[in-house]
Amino acid sequence: MPVEKFMQVWESNVADSLKNDPPNADLNGIIADASNQTFNLVVELKNPKYDSESQTFTYTAKPLKDNLPSIAKSVTLDHVVLFIDDVCLSCWGG
Repeated sequence: MPVEKFMQVWESNVADSLKNDPPNADLNGIIADASNQTFNLVVELKNPKYDSESQTFTYTAKPLKDNLPSIAKSVTLDHVVLFIDDVCLSCWGG
């Protein structure tokens, strides 16, 4: 799906749009220290911003209360992957 269409789908004011019903996502990585522990945090994604120059998306990620890991306020991760909940974007047409 082209970025422009994705942003239109996200910003739509229909009841079940991603803006009104933000998707959950799993942020997964390896803590960048000697422990090599895995890090897993379920978040809600909001406010997508697209940078066309670097071709990257940035989101506001709000941790879900039931899934807060016991870490310091800041952590550096290696091998980061973001798994976004299954969303039927093709259901929006196009």
